[in-house]
Amino acid sequence: MKSVSLSEMAYAVKAVEVVVTFEGAKKRRPEPWRTGVTYFSVHDIWLYQAIMDAKVCPICLAHEETGEFRGNHLRAKFPYLEIQDVGTIKVHAHMPRDDNCRCYLIRKIEEPE
Repeated sequence: MKSVSLSEMAYAVKAVEVVVTFEGAKKRRPEPWRTGVTYFSVHDIWLYQAIMDAKVCPICLAHEETGEFRGNHLRAKFPYLEIQDVGTIKVHAHMPRDDNCRCYLIRKIEEPE
């Protein structure tokens, strides 16, 4: 049997700690598809939020005026979108030319009747 050095043992312990931490993080923050949360369904409604200041561009202004977007249209309208969390999507409306877009989509929560 091969002997293991102290540094190899410390490395193995650190690797196990990383895996355990990662598994614990996955349990605390489940993937959306495991919780039933959708983003690109016809039932998902997203509100465009432009940062309305002197830097707002005509592209973002036009999207702000449109207002609502259905989830099933998001990928075609914003091909470079980035899901931030369950209720927020960063749109990257100008990519690939410019990644400085500050605009985002927020999930519209409809009140039960």
